[in-house]
Amino acid sequence: MNVNSSAQSPQVVRGRWGFYPCGVETYLKLKRLNALVHQSRVIAASWARWNRKQPQNRIVRQTLRDTAGRPVGRVPKLNDEGQVIPIPEPRRPIAAAFIRPPGKNFDIDVAEAIGLDYHNARYPKATEAEVTPLILTPAQIDEQIARYETWCG
Repeated sequence: MNVNSSAQSPQVVRGRWGFYPCGVETYLKLKRLNALVHQSRVIAASWARWNRKQPQNRIVRQTLRDTAGRPVGRVPKLNDEGQVIPIPEPRRPIAAAFIRPPGKNFDIDVAEAIGLDYHNARYPKATEAEVTPLILTPAQIDEQIARYETWCG
């Protein structure tokens, strides 16, 4: 999926500690979106751990303990019929989307753009000239929130 970004005029907001590239509402949306991206990365890592195991090793194991309660080994856990219980497949990672930042000749991952925008919106700049505009427009931020919330549940 390719998301096109249009050149936007930077909206600079003066705050208590300096200048910001967006208002509080947009910042809170970016904060929520950044949390959703982090959650999706955790889910993707869970799937990657499951996927790199060979099928015969994707099973639930139980720990054997001696009379003192110390672990002494692990064996496959069996269900009532005596069959090995497989580890269920976690959700697959969300599909990557790419965006071309204004004035750039290459695409970047939307998740990376979200992290950059969140960092940019979080920390103030001393002067108005130092403020860099956000990569994503407010409409694109809303679109990505809907996309990640649908996927993350």
